[in-house]
Amino acid sequence: MKYFDISFRNFRSFGNKLQKIEFNTNGSLNLLTGKNGSGKTNFRLVVEFLHHSLCIGKHGKKLPIKKLVNKYNNTFSGGIRFLNDFNQLIHIKKSLNPNNIQILLNENDYTEIFKKLNPDEKIKILGINHETYNTFVGLNFENFNNFISLSKESKENVINKLFNYNKVNDYISVVDENIKYYNNQIKNINKLLVDNKENLKNIQSSLNNKKVKNTEELNIKLEEYKNKFNTNKTIYTEKLEQLKKIEEQHINTKKLVYEKNLKHIELKNNINLLEKEKSKILNEYNLHKTGKCPTCNNQLILLETHEKEYNDKILECTEKIDSLKIEYTNIKKEYDDLVVECDNVYKSLNKINTEYLECKNLLSNCKNSYEEIKNKLEEVDDNSENDIIVELNKKISTYSSKVLEFEEALDSNKKLKDILCSDDLKKKTINSIIKPLNTYISEYSKKFNIGYNLRLDKDYNAIIKDNRNELDENDISSGEERQANLIIALSYLNLLLEFKTINIMFLDEIFTNIDVEKIEVILSILKELSIKYKINMFVVHHSELNLKHFDYVYRVEKKTFSDFSIEKL
Repeated sequence: MKYFDISFRNFRSFGNKLQKIEFNTNGSLNLLTGKNGSGKTNFRLVVEFLHHSLCIGKHGKKLPIKKLVNKYNNTFSGGIRFLNDFNQLIHIKKSLNPNNIQILLNENDYTEIFKKLNPDEKIKILGINHETYNTFVGLNFENFNNFISLSKESKENVINKLFNYNKVNDYISVVDENIKYYNNQIKNINKLLVDNKENLKNIQSSLNNKKVKNTEELNIKLEEYKNKFNTNKTIYTEKLEQLKKIEEQHINTKKLVYEKNLKHIELKNNINLLEKEKSKILNEYNLHKTGKCPTCNNQLILLETHEKEYNDKILECTEKIDSLKIEYTNIKKEYDDLVVECDNVYKSLNKINTEYLECKNLLSNCKNSYEEIKNKLEEVDDNSENDIIVELNKKISTYSSKVLEFEEALDSNKKLKDILCSDDLKKKTINSIIKPLNTYISEYSKKFNIGYNLRLDKDYNAIIKDNRNELDENDISSGEERQANLIIALSYLNLLLEFKTINIMFLDEIFTNIDVEKIEVILSILKELSIKYKINMFVVHHSELNLKHFDYVYRVEKKTFSDFSIEKL
């Protein structure tokens, strides 16, 4: 991953003035100098805080947030930009008092998404976890001051810390926890499996008993409704026949009523005509009796023969009218009787129709009840439709799958533990370091012009030979031992840079008790490494060094607040 730049204000000893530092993407060797207490260490800490939201102070203790803000201004703000291993541009902006964080991914706000990520996903975005960052970026050369004299265990601790090989022990602990977890899970789920299978067996037995009982009861009801249906069907048939007869009777009666009504009207009309004819004859007769025409006033003579004719006609009409009235009266009575009869037939028709419909509904209900019981019988035959059994079968299937899954995971973790604990892995790990490490030790031994051969064995012990004689640490001077430790430290640094891709590193006070000539050799090596690995190395030193090896000088001065001045060489 590559850092591009950092900007901040009000971090610890730094004040409200904006401090902005751009990192060289091609690498550079930089002198970070200033008096003790001027704020040199705070530069490394602010990079650490902006990237990982925490700072490790002296003795490996985490610094509280209240110690990170400027104590006078009681606030902090800053930002850092870098390219992660996925070639994504990450821009982190932070502030304290008020506390706020914003994360941009390729200049798009990614803050809310980042908050929801799990720890591993967050590390992918940040490019490196904090422990690896802190080990690499702030490499401590003090670990190598007496490397040759350290015990085997202490040497391994130094190497493990630098290359994160202590993670193997962490992995073994994690694997042990996994094995314990999977064993417990398999034990618990197998118990659940036994319990659920027993429940299933009991429920199926209970259902079978219930099924037999329900089948008997339903068959009885089925027969009952079958008989009821057949009985109602007979009644229904009888009512249907009655209904047809009364409907026919009703039609015939209505027909007779209609015919009598026509006869009744006809007689009434005939009577009216005869009444009119009789009235006309009476009028003519009365007119002749007066002896004078009402129109012309002429004298009229009623002859005896005329009078007889009038009387005969009047009598004839009267007899016909009387005869028709008698017939009309009889017809009227027959009509009225038929109307009453028709009403009675209609009432009977409605009654029979009602009984018919009731019988029809009863028949339909019997049929529906019959079908319903028949369906229940089919449901009783199908235990698979029982919700409890379905749910239990699902649980048993799920638990069985889980047991297989956990057994596979358990087997994988056991195999992984065998691999992690195997001697082959340890040998390969040591060989992967020792061989290239001795190559760099040989190279740097020549540059330092030491008078003996130096290399490390598989246990990281220093093998020192003068001509053909093997020496131990007591056979060389304190200065020669410091020199050997420094060569080993630089060799480890070179190897470490091959493993890591971060482009900044702070080397704090690495020249303690080193003479000027050897400082020049170290600086030339650091310069080569900064160019070779394109890394921005910050050599932290309280006083000025020979500037010919450096690309930039970062001077930190503190009056009220710390402040940077950057000089390009």
